[in-house]
Amino acid sequence: MFIRKTHGIAINSKTEQIYVADRLYDVVLVLGPDGSYHSQIGGPGSTPGKFFRPTALAFDAATDRLYVTDKDNHRVQVFHAPSGQFLFTFGSQGTRPGTFGFPWGIAILNKEGGSVVAVADSRNQRVQFFTKEGLYLDHFDDFPNDEEGRQQQQLWTTGRRNYPIKNQPRGLAFDPTGELLYITDFNHHCIFKLDLARRTLHKVSVSPAATTNTGRATTTTRNNSVLYRPSGIDVDSEGNIILCDQRNNLLRKFRKDGSEVEQFITGVSFKLPSDLSLFPGVVGYVAVMDDKGRLRVLNFTN
Repeated sequence: MFIRKTHGIAINSKTEQIYVADRLYDVVLVLGPDGSYHSQIGGPGSTPGKFFRPTALAFDAATDRLYVTDKDNHRVQVFHAPSGQFLFTFGSQGTRPGTFGFPWGIAILNKEGGSVVAVADSRNQRVQFFTKEGLYLDHFDDFPNDEEGRQQQQLWTTGRRNYPIKNQPRGLAFDPTGELLYITDFNHHCIFKLDLARRTLHKVSVSPAATTNTGRATTTTRNNSVLYRPSGIDVDSEGNIILCDQRNNLLRKFRKDGSEVEQFITGVSFKLPSDLSLFPGVVGYVAVMDDKGRLRVLNFTN
C-alpha cells in the first residue's frame, strides 16, 4: 500500500500495530509492527466512518478504541481498534464548547474514573477536553496574544507578514504523571506546557545542542530561535520531549529542562516530519512519518 500524504500516527500498545492517517486518500492505514499492510479504515466522505483529511490519532488501551481527528469534517471519530468498526463521532463545526474549527492533535490520559481525551482545536485557538464517550468537559484557551505571535513569526520572514499571527495548537502529549500536557504551537514556533491542576501555561525554553541529529551545525535565526513549525510530539517515561521540528526537517529530543540531547538520531534525513509515536513499553523505539509518505521505526539510546 503506497502512503501518500501522511500526518498522524499512533501505536496499539497491545499488538504493536501502527495506525497512519493518510490525508490524500482519506483513510487510516493499519500496519503490522514491521510496516506491512494489514487493513484500512474509512475512505473519503462526510458520513459516519468516512474522512475528510484525517489528521491525528490516539489509541486508548483501556477501551481498545482508536480516536481520529477528522480535521476538515470538524469532528472526532471513534473506532473499535481490533476490528476497525465505527463506534461513534463527536463534535461539529463551530466555536461553542464541544464544537471544532479544524481539530488537529489528540491525546488520551488514562485516569481513575475513565479516560480523558484532549483535542487541539486549532483554528479556535484552544485545547478541549472530553470524556471517552465524547462528552465535553472543559477547555483551555489562555494562549499568548496575537502580537506575540507576530513577533515570533518575524523570526522566519523578511517583513512580508508583518501582522498579528494567531496561535495554532497542533501536537499534544501528556507527561507520564498525567499532570502536564505538552502542546506544540505551529504558528508561534514553540512548545507550551500546561499544568492541568493549576491551569497555568508556560513556554518551554528550549536550548539547542551544538549539532543537530544529522550531524550538521545547529541552524538558528536572528534572535536565536530554535524551532520552526513544530508539529508532532510525544513524551517518554522519563519526561523527555520527542519532537517533529517540521520545517527544520528534524526529529529532536529535549530534556525536561529544555536542553537538547545531542546526536539523538544520526544518519537519517527527513522531509517535513509530521508526527511520531513512541512504542509503549519498549524503551528506545520511535515511529516517525514524514511528508514523503515514509514510515520509519528508529532506535535510539540517549
